[in-house]
Order: sequence, then structure tokens, then C-alpha cells
Amino acid sequence: LPAQTSPEAVPATNLPPIIVQASRTGRTADAMPANVRVITAEEIARAGHQSVVDVLQKQAGVYVRELSGNPANAQISMRGFGANSFGRVLVLVNGERLNNPDMSSPNFLRVPVQSISRIEILHGSQTVLHGDFAEAGVINIITSDPDAAPVTTVAVSAGSYDTYGTHLSTSGAFAEEGVTYQAEADWNRSGGYRANGDYETYDLSAGVTRHWDEARNLSLSAFYHDSTYGMPGSLTWKQFKSNPRQATTPDDQTDLVSGGFNVGGSAALGADGRLDANVTASRRETDSEWIGSDFHSFLDSDINSYAFTPRYTLENGVLGHDNRLTLGSDLRLDQSSTDLHGVSYGFPYASVWDYDRTSWAGYAQDEFFLTETLSLTLGARGERFFNRVTNRSGADSYSDHEAAYEAALLYRPAEALKLFTRGARYSRAPFVDEVVGWGGVPNTDLVPETGLTLETGAQVILAKEWTAAVTVDQMASQD
Repeated sequence: LPAQTSPEAVPATNLPPIIVQASRTGRTADAMPANVRVITAEEIARAGHQSVVDVLQKQAGVYVRELSGNPANAQISMRGFGANSFGRVLVLVNGERLNNPDMSSPNFLRVPVQSISRIEILHGSQTVLHGDFAEAGVINIITSDPDAAPVTTVAVSAGSYDTYGTHLSTSGAFAEEGVTYQAEADWNRSGGYRANGDYETYDLSAGVTRHWDEARNLSLSAFYHDSTYGMPGSLTWKQFKSNPRQATTPDDQTDLVSGGFNVGGSAALGADGRLDANVTASRRETDSEWIGSDFHSFLDSDINSYAFTPRYTLENGVLGHDNRLTLGSDLRLDQSSTDLHGVSYGFPYASVWDYDRTSWAGYAQDEFFLTETLSLTLGARGERFFNRVTNRSGADSYSDHEAAYEAALLYRPAEALKLFTRGARYSRAPFVDEVVGWGGVPNTDLVPETGLTLETGAQVILAKEWTAAVTVDQMASQD
């Protein structure tokens, strides 16, 4: 892989090490048995990226398919997955899932590039700690940190294809010691590279954090997103060679509105333990319209998502060796409502259904230090899904389960070098669209996707802001 900049990993810096939030275990990038890339806001600004997709498609081992020429429908691929690859990469925004339970890719317009504090990219299966969607890796996008130094920023941007944006943010501290806040407002629009590839977005977000001491804190954040974008359709190779900017569906468009909140807290539990917990809730409303010469279709889709994710971390000695134990649970509820209707060749049609999925998962991961430079990590996860599909004919309820395991060795013979090898079993629950067919009829026999992966890799810091990394991996999936 090509050399990558990674200033946060340089031991010579006087800055404290950056904790990779997507690790869920309080580790830094160089303490994880995986290829980990952390992209800072300074790097993004220097490169002049206009969207999250612009940032990601420049990263080694991360591939982007922009089907419509704008970030709204961009699909992320890692570890060689092709069709529906976005279902194998978990995308988080401040730890909250951007992935959808249906077969629509994460909407990267939700995150204005000006609001990003850093992006964490974890290569390889992370199913044990994160569950669904994390087969090939995890991308965690972290927006402005409410604990950062007080600052107010006003920015205006302009780019090619009639691309414009404005950004306003402020952060600081209240008079009471230990209380910080941040708020942002963004507007972005673009004419798009292709005809009907235009988009316009509005974003608002705010957060407040109360720190009592180093171990105890409580935070509350909320967001609102509104976007409208065109869908120019796919092109044949002949059409692309003739005019890559043309649209085969010049009138198709989507309106998307989403919002939600996140309440999180941390506290010491015992002399060496720490308890973290988050409660999240979000709603996404999507209205899409497809217009053709012989048909006119409408899709109204609403998704409500709720989650409670507590975890406990204990760092103490075992048999005279350092040890880190993480225990956690993920409780989630996704409620999807779909109304597809229209007219095709003069005949009206309609298909309406509701799909509720409740999941409960428990996981454990332990890192045992055999020596100061060699550690062994073992982890396991069990998860059960309860599904209910309701259509005009009635309701069907059924359940299925998944399991994931991992084992890894991490060797750090020098501060600037790490070597690792890792094996894991991963899994993924089906999309709503994979389960429910025309008329809302479910395929209750559809089983989760599972697989095994093996990987080995190395990472070395060559000089300040230069890191080289290579990973060799194999994955085998079924169902």
C-alpha cells in the first residue's frame, strides 16, 4: 500500500495519543492488531476536500463507487466486496450508525466536511465489537469536539460544477467549570458533475458535555439534516464513452430528512474499571420519485432507530501480566415503514409493509500481555434478532441469531513498529429489502451471512507524518 500520513501516531510529538473511539476499548491506533488510519481535520483542510467521499476515496484500501456523481449515493467498499459492499462496511458518526437497515447506502451528505474533527478507518472484520455491517471494516466520522479549545469559525467555500457551501460553528465553555458546548450550522449545494446530479443540504447540530472529573462525564448531542438530490441513473459503456455527464433518468429525485439525539456518559466503577453507556434515537424520512415514459413510481420510507449500548472496561493485572477486559451489550430497535406505489403502463400498483427488527447482543474481548511487547486478544459475540413483518395480509414473526469470534497477536518490538496476525468469524443480518419482497411478503428462511477471515500485517513509522502499512488478508463468505 502507498505511504500514508499519520501525524497523530508519531511518538515524538508532545500531543497526547489519540484514542480511537471506534475501538470501543480505549486503544490508540498503534495498540490495535489491525491496519488503522486516522485522518485529522488539518489533513482534510490541506487537501482541499469538498466532501467526506472526497476524503475516503483517497485512502488506501477504501474504494468508492459514485453511481450518481454526488455523495448522496456513494457506496464504500473495503476488502474486495462488490455489489452491496456498503452493507459490509459499518459507518459511524460520533459512534452512531449511519448505515440503514434497508438496501440504501449511508448518506454521506449527512456529514459536512467542514464539521469533521477526524475520521478513523479500521480495516478488517470488527463484528465482535460492533456487530452488523462490520464485516470488512469500520469508518467512524467524528465531528467537532465539544472539549476542544473555544473557537468560532465562519467559512465559505466554492468549487467546480457550481459547488458552494457555508459553515458556522462555535465551541467553548460555560461559566460553570467543567461544562463545554459546541454548535454548528452548514449549507452546501452543487450542480453535480452529471445532469440531474445536483444536491442541496442543510445541517444543524449541537452538543454539551459536563465533566466532573477525569472519569465522570455526561454528554448530550442532537442533529438535524435535510437534503434534496437528483438521481441521474446508470449508463452503459457506450453511453459513458459518448457523454459521461448525461442522465438517463433526468427527472428522478429524492428528498431526505433525518434527525436524532445521543446521550452518553462515563463513570469509574471500582479502582480499575470504567463504565460507558450511550442512548441514541434517530428518524429518517425518505421520499423518492422515479419518472419514466411508461411509469411513475413513488417511494415513501420511514425508519426509526433506537439503541442502548453499555460497556465495561477493566484494566488490571492477571498472574503478574497486564490485562484489559471489555464487556458490553448492544440493544437495538429498527422500525421500518415502506409505501411503494405508482402507475406502470397505465395500471396502478401499491405495495405497503412494516418491518420491525429488535436485536440483543452481548460481547466480550480480552487483551492479555504475554510480555511488554507481545499481547494476545480473544473476543466473542452472540446476537439474536427478532423480526416482525406486517403487510395487508397479516403479520409474520420469526427470529435468527449470529455469532462472531476473533483471536489476534500483536507484537510491538519498537515504538514505531507493529506486527500483527488475526483470525475472525464474522456475520451480517439481511437487509430489509432482502427479506421482504413484492407485496411485503417476507422470506423467513433467509439466514444471516457468515464467513471467516485471516489477515497478517505490519505498520512502521518512517518519519514524522509518514507511515507505511501493508496487510495480506483472505475472506470466505457464505449465505
